[in-house]
Amino acid sequence: AEIEELKAQIKEKQEEIKKIEAELETATRVREDENAEWIKSDKDDRDAEIVVGEAITVLEEFYGTALLQQQRRRAAQQHRSVQPVEVEAGKAPPPPPSTWEAPYEGKKEENTGII
Repeated sequence: AEIEELKAQIKEKQEEIKKIEAELETATRVREDENAEWIKSDKDDRDAEIVVGEAITVLEEFYGTALLQQQRRRAAQQHRSVQPVEVEAGKAPPPPPSTWEAPYEGKKEENTGII
């Protein structure tokens, strides 16, 4: 009887081993599929990174000189238009320049809205 029990346990264990091996095979197959998908996705990502980098370089080359020239022109204009005020020690500075020609009259066009 004891031998029969041991044979039954051996048979059960062998069946468990077969189930585990089948699960392992399935898991391995899933992992390989996922890995292949990730490799493809990673390659796409690297290719996209290269394309974006090239696009940035082209845009910087195209707009870089134009923007640099624009900034230089603005800086030169600001330098010419802004003149430092000389103030002697102990004396008040001159009043600021006027900013408005007429008094403020409010938002007239925006007052006629729906709400």
